[in-house]
Amino acid sequence: EMVVLEVNSCPSGQKYMPHGTGMDSGYHKLMGETFRDVVFSKCDPALRNRPLAVVQDKNPLENSGYASALADLTKEPVYVVECHLNKPQELQNVRWTDGIMEVRDEEGQWQAVRAAFRYVTQKPWTRIPLRTKTVVFNPIACCLAGGRNKLLAAMAYEDFNKQQGGTGLRIRIPRTFMRVTKAQIPTVVQALHGKAVIKVPYSNCGQGVYTVTSQKEMDALMAL
Repeated sequence: EMVVLEVNSCPSGQKYMPHGTGMDSGYHKLMGETFRDVVFSKCDPALRNRPLAVVQDKNPLENSGYASALADLTKEPVYVVECHLNKPQELQNVRWTDGIMEVRDEEGQWQAVRAAFRYVTQKPWTRIPLRTKTVVFNPIACCLAGGRNKLLAAMAYEDFNKQQGGTGLRIRIPRTFMRVTKAQIPTVVQALHGKAVIKVPYSNCGQGVYTVTSQKEMDALMAL
């Protein structure tokens, strides 16, 4: 029997995973077996001599781990660039020119990037195009296809299980109530014996995700 754990379209939580030594960490394993292969196979020939980047809007500790591992594996510098939602365009450290990602370096100069590891979680489609010449690992299509919409993802899992009925292949998901309004939350949680996880459809990484295991936590949630 094989069990696959769905984690998200932006891998997080590596810092909590068991680590080997040196080049044997989870960061090195993921970057070496996924990102590096994608870069070599899909990189635009015109960008092969351009640098690499990790683009993020949160969790600098996690992203420094990915960037350090990538630098170890490629033996070259890696830019770690912040790209925040609602930041004025003129203050952003990432821009796009004809499908090519450019990042602002420490001297304020723009550098074209051949490939980028995306850890931009908050509405990333507002800052990253769907189609790019720069290779974007964790492409925006992942989010638009349901990786950022928990309601759409739950419906997709349910539909998949119906289609695969009788094959022995299924996605294990918790009992899920969809299209629940805020006013309906107490009733649904009561039906689950007072314990539930409530998720806002487009929120992620601990934001818009609430655990209710007591009346005190329920009252705090309803007061938001």
